Amino acid sequence: MGIRDRINLAVNKMKDKNEAQNKILRIFIKRMLKITKYAIIIQRIFNNILKTKQNPKEWSNAEIFTIYKGQGAMDKPDNYRGISLIPCMSKIFIKIISNRLYNWLEKHNIINEFQFGYRKGTSSIDSILVMAP
Repeated sequence: MGIRDRINLAVNKMKDKNEAQNKILRIFIKRMLKITKYAIIIQRIFNNILKTKQNPKEWSNAEIFTIYKGQGAMDKPDNYRGISLIPCMSKIFIKIISNRLYNWLEKHNIINEFQFGYRKGTSSIDSILVMAP
């Protein structure tokens, strides 16, 4: 799988509940990837991050918000959950690295057989079946 395919996969897996600015940026990135020279530029940026071990400073900034859970008194902090919005390019990069790491771990059978949560084809419910007599 080439870098363009990996970026497309990461962009397509991003959830649309993000703020409008990131949604617009995702559409822009998808269109840019159709032009080879832009895909190569993004690939160089990502490779440079891996080579230098330096994230762009802007990618480390997150906007943090609280959202009411919809239950309980609105004046109680326990009835809110926090979310952080990170830049779209940072999400894409993280998704690519996460997918590659996960696939490598699976290929080399490094993940414990009893790890069910966050694995393809399993759920945390599967752990209950293993624990049942």
